[in-house]
Order: sequence, then structure tokens, then C-alpha cells
Amino acid sequence: MITAKSHFAGLTAALFLLAAAGSTVAAENLIINGDFKDGLNSWSFSKKAPAAVVAHVVKDGRLVLDIQPGTALGATDILLIQRHVLQDGQRYQLSYTVETDQPGTTRHLFQLSSSPHSVLGLAENVDVQSGRTRVKASFVALQENATPNNLTLNLSKLQGHVEISDIRLELAQEYPATALSFEWLVFLDVAADTALPAATPASLPGRAGADVTPQRAALQDGAIDLAALAGGAVSEKQVAVLINDFVCDGPGVIALGFAADWWMDITLNGQPIYSTLKDGNRSAKLVPDDHPVALNVDSGRNVLAVKVLAGSQGWRFVCGVPQPPIKYVANDEWRPVSMPDPVIKAGTALDLSEQVAAPAGTLGRMAIRDDGELVLADDPATPLRLLGFNGIPSGVLNVDDDEQFRARAHEFAQAARRQGYRLFRFHSVFDRTLCEGSDGPMQINPRQLDRWDYLVHALKQEGIYCHMVVFSFTLYDAPQNRGKNFEDRDMHKLMMYLGGAWQRGHFQYGAETVLNHYNPYTKLHWRDDPAIAFVEYYNEHELGFERIGAVLENYPDAKAALERRWREWLVARYEGKDLPAALAAELGGAPLAAAPLPIMGHRGRGTAMANEFSLLRMALSKECAAWCEGVVRGTGYSGLTTQYNLSKKIGDSAVRWEASQVIEMNTYYQHPAGGWGAPGCTVGQASSLADAANYWRNTTSSRIAGRPFIVSEYNHCYWNPYQYEGGMVFGAYSALQGFNALEVHSGPVAFAGARSYVGAFSCYSSPIVRASQFLTACLFQRGDVSKARQRVELVVPEEVLVADGVADGAVSAEQSRLALITGFTIAFPWARPAPKTFPGAPPAMQILPAGIATVDAHDWFVNVVESKDGTFALSEAIATLKQRGALPATNASDHDAGIYQSDTGEVTMYSQDRRLTVVTPRSEAVSLDIGGALPVVLGAMTVLKSSVPACIAACAMRGDELAASDRVVLVYSTSVVNSNTTLGPGRQKMINSGRSPVLLQAGDFALLLRHQRADRLALYALGFDGQRLQNLPVTARDGVATVAVNTATIESPTTFFELVVE
Repeated sequence: MITAKSHFAGLTAALFLLAAAGSTVAAENLIINGDFKDGLNSWSFSKKAPAAVVAHVVKDGRLVLDIQPGTALGATDILLIQRHVLQDGQRYQLSYTVETDQPGTTRHLFQLSSSPHSVLGLAENVDVQSGRTRVKASFVALQENATPNNLTLNLSKLQGHVEISDIRLELAQEYPATALSFEWLVFLDVAADTALPAATPASLPGRAGADVTPQRAALQDGAIDLAALAGGAVSEKQVAVLINDFVCDGPGVIALGFAADWWMDITLNGQPIYSTLKDGNRSAKLVPDDHPVALNVDSGRNVLAVKVLAGSQGWRFVCGVPQPPIKYVANDEWRPVSMPDPVIKAGTALDLSEQVAAPAGTLGRMAIRDDGELVLADDPATPLRLLGFNGIPSGVLNVDDDEQFRARAHEFAQAARRQGYRLFRFHSVFDRTLCEGSDGPMQINPRQLDRWDYLVHALKQEGIYCHMVVFSFTLYDAPQNRGKNFEDRDMHKLMMYLGGAWQRGHFQYGAETVLNHYNPYTKLHWRDDPAIAFVEYYNEHELGFERIGAVLENYPDAKAALERRWREWLVARYEGKDLPAALAAELGGAPLAAAPLPIMGHRGRGTAMANEFSLLRMALSKECAAWCEGVVRGTGYSGLTTQYNLSKKIGDSAVRWEASQVIEMNTYYQHPAGGWGAPGCTVGQASSLADAANYWRNTTSSRIAGRPFIVSEYNHCYWNPYQYEGGMVFGAYSALQGFNALEVHSGPVAFAGARSYVGAFSCYSSPIVRASQFLTACLFQRGDVSKARQRVELVVPEEVLVADGVADGAVSAEQSRLALITGFTIAFPWARPAPKTFPGAPPAMQILPAGIATVDAHDWFVNVVESKDGTFALSEAIATLKQRGALPATNASDHDAGIYQSDTGEVTMYSQDRRLTVVTPRSEAVSLDIGGALPVVLGAMTVLKSSVPACIAACAMRGDELAASDRVVLVYSTSVVNSNTTLGPGRQKMINSGRSPVLLQAGDFALLLRHQRADRLALYALGFDGQRLQNLPVTARDGVATVAVNTATIESPTTFFELVVE
């Protein structure tokens, strides 16, 4: 059962200047010594930074902090805590005054007082400007026992002179939505820069110059149609301001929901409440559930002001009462998971160590075969398919005792091998931990380097190769600058492109110091160790361009450096030549040496200047990759290199064609919007199959024939309810395309006693991700799913790439659907390929980018399929493949019906039904939503039913055929949440992340398995360590075993079952 609170449990901070309108009525303050008259009595004040960096004193009823400017404090370096027992389900209002001479961020939380310090209804960051600010936040407490918990003010992100005073915690009066006035004042077509007022105005400045007076309008069915009020003539981002002037008889909270077509900004009494100006409404539903907001109202008069910017197709404001949130608690449907030890036990059904040949490096370096396959130099006949991962558990690198560290390093490597992992990527942790304990920048700590030496040695012994990332976030800087470097990460990435001396100096130091270092345990220099499979230069480097708007706004030196390169680029291209007419018009007479930067983002798309900038980006990308290559090769490293793993733009694929031996990509399905999954973030709830696995197709659209292809980060993120689809989508389709490595993000390996809690990217603690990774090991790494028999190549002519913004676009969704049917790659055959790469086998068919009608003939065009108007018809392409014999005539693909079947016949997607099937000799699986046709007949297995959406799979663990294997692992993967997880209506918005233990959704499923020894099969529920927990009934008749399990009734919920011949 899912329980829903009767009121909105979300939280939204409201900032109030002390001069805000209206008086306040004093209520009981639950805070003890909130005015600091007794110093810090009743408070716990934690300050990790030394007094020279952060000084504090209590003076005149204030906690006064002086934080040295430029100090990068840790995330929890300054905490002010008071413990309270609050009433579960009761709404409270927290308020306090912050006075500071510099902008910063304050954070407030109500959380468990002991590990894991889970949030109990309140967790929020609030940006404050210089001056005096009253911060207010309302929340519903999630206190379920009599244990005092922490009300925490986290002051670690404030700077300069800071004063904290008048801290109050009060029971909040809850007002209904009818507390607002019935009528709104609507000011249409106001000037774009109009500030929202703190008091009701008689008029506002108009866009045309004259003042605008208001109309009166009431909500009709919860909305005001601004376009209708304006007479129907609306331009995008036309501005309206709506005012609601109302009175409350005391301080309290109104729970409301808002939406707008398409952007809005909300203030209460002149102070910011909520804004969608950055990303728009996001949801096309335009309902109050889109943006629930808690208004912290004052006693007396209140003025609610909303600015609404018109969208491209409408202008509308919505206000009403949102649906109640959804709270998950343990019950018969959502069962607590027991995972005391996540380490797979040797010899159990889940032990995949046989897939990992040890030690690593005995067959030479990884190399590229002449058909583009990744192989070991001394075993060129065997293509490599590597299951890999990011993330290392706590308790390895950070233990104090050296002997304990070495023991833990071996335990970590052994645990990873038993989970089938053959590749470990050093992302995020590498350039950070190497410098821990050092005194300044570019000072790798010898003790930390020795630990990495030993870790590589331990991994190598267990057959696990290493993917080294030179630059992540910390960039070999001083440890105290870690937080600042993370905040400045996009600036550093842009400056790396531009040849920044700081960035390139740090890169060269890190790469040369590590690769030239001699590892006493492997007895090899890092540069010579065949266990170092790949060297990647800079993770997600492209974000330096993708998030360039904020960088240019906040970092004037970076903007000036980019302007110089931009102008040099234009001068070099066009000086002494006639400018293209469109470019000349946009420059408006400005000389090339003083040309302004183009408008960034979607507003600049389609312009001549934007097209020029995309070409500059390509040139800078190639130059930067070549510089990095020179540094790495200068050490003597002869292994494989890779760079640019984020952007799916065609221009960046063209860069990789010339610059990368190995193509790599990061991708996520339903990455949380607004952060990394904390309260306030949203996650879409659609099935990945509904859009034909578009996130995976975007990834494979960057694949280049003749090169290895690896996915350096991926995940199907929690709390999307279809997370169970991830193992089949990535495992099956990556095998079909012949990917060479899949590296999940993050942290699938952990030790006994690890926290039972799932976040957006959690792996080890998620029964769903563990099931998906097991299935991926079988479908992909073991090779159960065959590689596509044919290949279609998308050819991008040079004249097409450099015109009309093509470089800034991605492969069309229609064309990328071919990757669900047969092999798919992109090519730029007019450009020089990266050194030591190969062209690959000829494709069965070549196509042009969608929208390209004709091109001049080139000798590299073979069998190009195009329509006269340049459009692409997938149905016609499928028919052509069949006509040419590249696709069997019996292939079931039907684009109009949303059915896509691989040319091997093993993988079939029914996107309209949100169903995916895999049938191979060793493994069979189906991901299915409820409501579809049953039974699902596969090969040896037939799925009779599932009461909830799920992935159901059977994998032979011995022998070559599922129907004959004497050990079979069954997977039944559904959905997970944390205990007390609270989500907004529709499940998109995270309100409360919950706490341990993890809850696994129970389901009732049944299947048939045709088996040579069906009458001798026994069925066991398995723990997540692979050990048998419970014997379950299984029946057999005429060589067919029947398995029927209701996981609500088994002793311990699990996603794994074992069928074994006894």
C-alpha cells in the first residue's frame, strides 16, 4: 500500500527582508536560546576549519562568523545544530536572519541525529545576497519515534562576515487556497525587465513605453488564459504580471500549485519564492501538480506576484491545490530488503568470476583489430566485451592503517570479479585522492600514489583492467580547493579548450607524474602496464561549451579568452574575403576583430554566427585533443586513448573521427533534473521503451566503424518506475551493436555493513540495478546476444556538416531507430581518421542525414538511400534492407506499429506496449508493463503472468543451452524505494528521500520452462550474496517446469532465484 499525506509535504524556502510588508504575530518558539542570549548553550556548533580560516563569536544576540574570503570549505564544515522531537505529520515553520557582506548559500535540514542522517522532511539550499535577509521555510516533519533529531543550519557555503540571529521554529497555521483573493490583477504586455512588486501597484511599465493598468480576472477552471485576455495576438516571451492581494490573521502556510505556459517567476511580499525562468514549465500538462509551492505568509496583508512569459504556442497561468504526495512505507506490497553482506559468495549461482580471466595483462595490451574490434594483442581472435564500473566504496582508499588498506584492496578486487566486472574506471576519485594530505597544488602525495599502485596491482591479479581518467573535478589542486574547483568545473573545461595555462599545467603534471611513475607492486611503469586499458583525458569535457552561458556570465576572464579566440577565428577565415551575406547582416558592420560572441543556447540556433561558432568549437576540440595526446604519448604510453564522452552532436562526432582511437559516451535514462536526486529534483516517469530507448539510441549514434566503442557512464536512474528495463536495454542492444565496454555509474561493489539506501545512481544497494547488472553480464559480456549481421552507415558530407547548424545537431530519432534493427555507425570519410584506426567492413547501406536532399557525387558513396526531398522514411529503409537481403524477409520490424526486431531475430521491441524480449540459446528475458497480452512465449520460457511491471529473465549458468542447463538463475525485477520516501503527485518530484531500509515491490509471477530434466529441478530464493535462503515449490509435467512465486509471501524479498537440477 502507498500512503498519501493529506497535505503537501514539499518545502520551498521564502526569503523575506526585514522590511517586508505586514506585521507578525508571535507564536511559541520551539527553539531554545534562538537569540543567543546564553551564548551557544543548547546548541551544538561544529566548526572543522581552523580559527585562522573561520573565526566565530557570540555577540549582541548573534552568532558572528568571519570566513576568510576565497576559502573553499567542505560541505559540512560549519554546522549549527539543535535537537528536537517534532510531531510526525505536523507542519512547522523555520525562520532565521542571515546578515552577510557577500552572496552565499545557507542550507537547513531536519534529519536523523545518527547515521545515516536521513532527511526527515526538510532539506533545502537557499541563496542569500549581501545584506540582511530573513529566511523562512515550511516543512512537514517525518518524526516516527521519540528520538530527538537534528534541526541543522549548514553555514558552510557562506563567505565573509556573517551574522546569524533570531532563529525560530513554530507550529505553522495552514490556510486553504481560498485565503487568496478571488480576483487577480492582470497587467498585460509589461516591459521585460519589470521587477515584481512588494506592494500592489496602480500601473507597471509597458513594453511599448506607456504604463499598463491592470485588468481584473478570476481563475476559470484553475487557470487564466492570458492569450485570450490579450486578444489572441501573442509573441514568445511576452510578459504579464499577475497580483493577488490578500490578508491573513496570523503567520502560516498556504499549499498551492502553479504552472505556466511557459516561464514564470513568483514572489511573495517582494521576495523570491519560486522560478521556472531557467527551464520553463517542463511539463506540458499545465496543472497545479507541476510546481507545488508552500507560501510562508505573514500576518496581515500579503502580496503574491507572478510574472508569466508566453511560450511559443500559448500564454497561460495556472494556480490551484496540488494533489497530495505519495509516501512509501513497508507493507505487503513494499517489503524491506535484507542485504547484510552485498559481496557475492564464491561458488554460488550469482558468482560470475568465470567470466573474468585472471590476471589481467597476460595476453598483452588491448589493441584494435583491423575490423575495429577491441582485442588483446596476443589473442586477436577474441573480441572483448567488458563489463565495467565507476566508484569505489568507502573503507578502501580512506582507511588509516596501510595493512588494512591492502587487505581491503584485495577484498574489493575479489568482490568486483565475482560480480563479473573486468574494467574499473578511475573517475572523480583519482585526481582527488592522489593529492589528499598534500600542502599545495600539483603535489601528489607519495603515500596516496602508493595506494593507487597497490590498488592497480590487486585489481590486475583478479583480471580487472583499468580505465584511467586524467582530469575529473579536483584537477590535482590543493585539497582545500576541492569544493571551489567543483563549483568552477565548467569554467575549467572551457579554459582547457582555450589553452588555459592553469588547466593545461595541472593536466600535464598529473598525466606525466602518474604515467612516468614506477609501480613497485606490478614492477612496471604505469605507462607500460597492459592492465591500463584506456587513458581518457577529461571527463565530460564538452560541458565547457554545453553550459557556456553561465560560464560567460560568471567568469569574465574566461569570456575574454573566448572572445579573443572567436575573433582570431573569424579573421583567419574571412579577412580579405567577402563575408557570407547572413553573417555580414548579423555582424551589423562590426569588424571581425571586434565581433561580439553569438547568442548562446536555443535563442541563437539557426543563425550564421551560431554556425560559425560550432565550427570554432570543432577546431578548438581537435586542437585540445591533439595537445592532450602529445602530453600522454610524450610519456611513452602506447596504449589506447579516448576523449569527448558527453556530446551527441554531429560536430563532436566529426571531432572524434579525427581525434579518438576509442569512442566513448556517457548516457543516463531520466537523470534527475535540478541536481543529483536530492529533494526538489524531478525524474520523468515514462518507460524507456515508450520512445524506443531514445537515450541508448542517442549513444550508439556516435559509434564509428573501425573503432572500439565504450560507454564510460550509464544508468537507468532511480526513481523512474521502469528502472528494471535497464539491464535488457543496455545489455541486449549494446551486444547487438558490438559495443566493447559498459561501465555503470556508480558504486556497484560494496562491503558488509554498507548502508541500505538508494539514490538516483545507486548500484550495490539497489536490487533492481544488481539484477540489471547480472543480466547485462550474461547478455553482453558473456555474449549471449549476437552482434548484428549487417550495418547501416550514416554518411555526413563535409559541405553538409559545415552549413546550417548541422554540426550543432544530433542524428535524427527516425534514423537512429535503425540501431534497434541492425548495426549503425556514423562516418566522415572525407576527413583524416585518428591514427591507428581502421575503416571497418563495408556497410550494407549508407544513408544521408535527414533533411539532406541532394549532394554532389563522391567516390565514397555506396548504395546511398535518400528520398528526393531529403526526408527519411524508416519503413522504406527497412523495406530496402529486405530487398537487398540485408534483413531477413521474415523480420517482424514494423515502424508504424512500433515493432523493431534485430537482424539476428534475438531482440524484439514493442515500443507501443512498452515490451522488450530477448531469446538466445543461453538466456531469455522479457521486460513488460502490465496490461499487455499474456502469455509471452519466448523460446524455452513462457511468462504466464506478472501482477506488476517487471523484467523476468532466465539465464543458464552451466552449459550452452537454457533448456539443458543444470543451474539456471531466474530474475524477477520490479521497483524500489527507500522507507518513507515521499514523492509528489505523479511521482516525479522528490520531496523526501527516505531512509533505510530499501523497499522492494512485491509481485506475483508465473512462468513455464521447458527443460530436459524438468522433474529434477529445485527452486530457491537467493540472497543478494548468492546464498540460498528458501526452498520454494516447483512442479513439472511432460518436460515443462512451472514456477509460480508471490514475492509478498517469501521470507526475504529478492530479485534472484535459482533453478538447479538435484
